[in-house]
Amino acid sequence: VDAIERAITDNKQLSFLYFSYDEQHKKVYRKNGNRYIVNPIIMVWDKNNYYMLCFSNGHDSIVTYRLDRMEDVMVSEIDREPHEEYELFNTEEYRKQVFSMFGGELQNVRLQFKKNILSDMFDKFGDDIRIRKADEDTFSVDVNVQVSKTFFAWIVGSQGKVKIKSPRKVVDE
Repeated sequence: VDAIERAITDNKQLSFLYFSYDEQHKKVYRKNGNRYIVNPIIMVWDKNNYYMLCFSNGHDSIVTYRLDRMEDVMVSEIDREPHEEYELFNTEEYRKQVFSMFGGELQNVRLQFKKNILSDMFDKFGDDIRIRKADEDTFSVDVNVQVSKTFFAWIVGSQGKVKIKSPRKVVDE
C-alpha cells in the first residue's frame, strides 16, 4: 500500500509480481513470473478487497489488480505515462460502472427491474439515476456499465428481478 501511494504521489510507474492460486492453494505467478509495469491511478475498496486501478501497456482501458495478489511491489524511477484521467478520475462513477472490479466495454444499458429492489438499484448506481415506472411493480433505468461476465452474473443472481432490455447486443450476450 505504501509503495502504491508513493508511486501515485510521486507520479511514478509501479512494478510487481501478480499471482493466483492453484487447486492446492500454491501461488501461480502470472506472465511466467515476469513483472507487471503499470501507471497507478488510485486504490479502492470493493467487496472486502482492496484494488489498484491503473493504466497498463497493452490495455485500452483501466485495469484492476487485487492488492493481496500483488507481491514484491516496487516504485520505479520512470514517470507515469501521461493520462488526463489521473486528475479527472471519478472513483464513484467508476464504482457504479463496474461489477466486482471486473471491467469490460462501457455501454449504456437499459435495465428493467422489480419494485422490491429499488433501494438496491440506488445503492449500486447512485442517487442521481432516473427511474421510469413501467407499471405498479416494474421500473426501468438507463445506466452506463462495463459489460463483463460479472455484470451478467449480477443479472442472473437477481433471480429474474433485473432484466437487460437494450441494447440488443447486450441482451443477446
